[in-house]
Amino acid sequence: MQRKIFSWIDSIALAVLVLCMCTQIDIGAIGRETLSQGFATKRLFIALPDVMLLVVFAWFVLRTSLLRAWKKVWWPPFPCFALVACLILSMVHSRPLILAVQNSLADAHGILHILKAILTTKEFKEAFAQILQWTGFFVFAPLVFVNLIYDRSGEKVLLRRRLALTCLAIGVVAAVVVNYLPNPTFAKLWFSSPNMYGGFLAIAVPLIFAKVLSHRVKTKAEWVWVSGLLGMMALVVLLYTMMDLWSVTALILGVVIAGFLYKARARTATIVVLALIFVVALWPKQQVQNVYRWQTWQVPSETQFVKKQYIEWYVAARRTIDPRMHAFATGIGAGNYQFSIGSYYARLPNEEKMPPGSNNLYLVLVNDIGILGLALLFWMLGYFFKRAYEAMRMNRNDWLGAGVIGLLVSFLFVNNFHALIVRGIGLILVFAFSLAIVAKMQAEAMLKESES
Repeated sequence: MQRKIFSWIDSIALAVLVLCMCTQIDIGAIGRETLSQGFATKRLFIALPDVMLLVVFAWFVLRTSLLRAWKKVWWPPFPCFALVACLILSMVHSRPLILAVQNSLADAHGILHILKAILTTKEFKEAFAQILQWTGFFVFAPLVFVNLIYDRSGEKVLLRRRLALTCLAIGVVAAVVVNYLPNPTFAKLWFSSPNMYGGFLAIAVPLIFAKVLSHRVKTKAEWVWVSGLLGMMALVVLLYTMMDLWSVTALILGVVIAGFLYKARARTATIVVLALIFVVALWPKQQVQNVYRWQTWQVPSETQFVKKQYIEWYVAARRTIDPRMHAFATGIGAGNYQFSIGSYYARLPNEEKMPPGSNNLYLVLVNDIGILGLALLFWMLGYFFKRAYEAMRMNRNDWLGAGVIGLLVSFLFVNNFHALIVRGIGLILVFAFSLAIVAKMQAEAMLKESES
């Protein structure tokens, strides 16, 4: 009876977590709002997905302890822990952070004042917040997702794959509906910027598209009129709402990769080509959205010859190899990118304000946690990419491995233009990691059954 109750709670917790990760809703902020006083200070926003992850993780620890099932738990691989360790190393080894802490300790006397001085130093707060968030993303989240989707604590394996993927599809539909609402304030509460909305769709849709391709019907004509037509219409609606052209490119790339790997080349090409024809024909009617789309490449003035984000790419690359920063191997400290990037703009054109979420993730990370941290991120991505590929090779009839690979390819591309591991969206990536593990587990279970 206890196991049955826990199973129901697990399913509800999984569903709520997946739905929450399809938003960037803020439920609070740490720090004082000072814009009304004429200056801005760094504030830490608490996102709903992060809070829900913490709640579900606490429940997972409690139920696993009560069931005495820790020996049956799947644990995240070594690259996940290595990446978190690298973040800690970057904080300890950060010269700017150490200098900031030393300055804050100059007037501190007594243990409590010293501790308060350290905890209130902005560089330390940013580093600590990023370490906590990334630990949640790459250690807690895969632990929760894999073990709740593929629960081995009972006699039967409880597969919740369909539930999780259904909730993801519901979350995508809800995001699109909110984006269509006439109230822009509500849409902005759901996602912090058009770039974040587009990036979310770019990495979530390839997974759903692979599921659409796997729809089984009796005749090809039935597939054309059901899956093909509905899939094309859904893709048109998605592309119609997206204003960031880099995210559109990433979405199309991920969809094509997923479809081709699933050996549905003709169907994928037909849906994508027809959807692009329709959406390009509809775009001219969106005057406001087209202004934003055009700004993707438009230069703001005659004195600034390139977009500001590309100027920042140059600045970030130069700062990484600056010997004064001592930052090539372990970076300047997790989360401290924004605190020191401004000083490098002195001799560069700086007329344009960068749109939210338009940084290059890889350059941000190589500055924050160094070349070592960036290498560990790619190692982690490669590990789960390999698991998805192995699952696809072991079970050709399962679409999940191809869908995860399409998502990862889209993620790798779009993060050249948007840093998406922020405020909940990173959970989509970890969800894909977990599905790669689940797909391989299922493929291995099928092979064992066939051999026996």
